Parts: sequence; C-alpha cells; structure tokens
Amino acid sequence: MLRFRSLMLGLSLFVLLVLPWTFIQAKEVVSVTVSGPGLAGETELTELDQIEPVAEMRTLDRFGAAPESIGEQFFVLGLNVGTGQEVVATTVYHYYPTTDPDVGYLYYADVINGSSDAEGDWFRLDAASNRALREVLFNLIVSAASE
Repeated sequence: MLRFRSLMLGLSLFVLLVLPWTFIQAKEVVSVTVSGPGLAGETELTELDQIEPVAEMRTLDRFGAAPESIGEQFFVLGLNVGTGQEVVATTVYHYYPTTDPDVGYLYYADVINGSSDAEGDWFRLDAASNRALREVLFNLIVSAASE
C-alpha cells in the first residue's frame, strides 16, 4: 500500500511539473463586455453576479435565419474566456430582446481566437436565461443613466 501511494505521489508531481499550468486550469468566462442601446460605449462586467447570468445562458431552438419577429436594436455581448485575468478567446453574441420578457434571441456573431460551427446561427433563449440577462442589462442601463 505504501508503494502504491509513493507511486501515485510521484506520478502526480511529474504531471504537475511537466504539463503547463494553463493546460491544467479550466477555461471559464472571466469577464463580459456589453454595448448597445442605453449604454455609453462598452461596459465590462467582472463581478461574478453579473457574469453568471450571461455565461450560463441556455438556449432552446437553433435557427439558420433571423426570426421574423426580431427588432433592429441589439446588444453586443463579448464573453471573454480564459484563466484568471488572461483572456484566450472571446465569443461574440448579438442579443435581441423582444417585448415579451420571457423571449429573447441570440445571434452567434463571432469567435475571436477560436472557431465554432454555430457562428452565423440564431438561438432562442430559454425564459429563465432571458429574464436573467434582461435584469443584468436593465441594471447596466439604470447605472449608466445615473452617471
């Protein structure tokens, strides 16, 4: 048993020394940039309570073309993915809110320093994700208006 533990410890130390640290760390959304109607320029979100609703958006349907009911105004969301403060890629979405608080659409606009087969596609957000995203945007607009 002692031999097995020594072997596992040695193997663990070897892996930690040989593999680069950035390879071991999980990539996650480290910040989100937002621009659009009611905001003065681009706003960067770094607080977890602001990032989570955007990073954890869930979609229901995927479309190849824009839904007919879509408006012209949208918000640009940049989800910066990395480790710690280092950004390694950015996923860019265009968010189109509707008059229904439970319905909103995402257009997958781009991936900077990456690629996805979903680029150029449209998605309908699930109701909970849409409401959470609208709340984040509402708070940003109120904050921008009070400055």
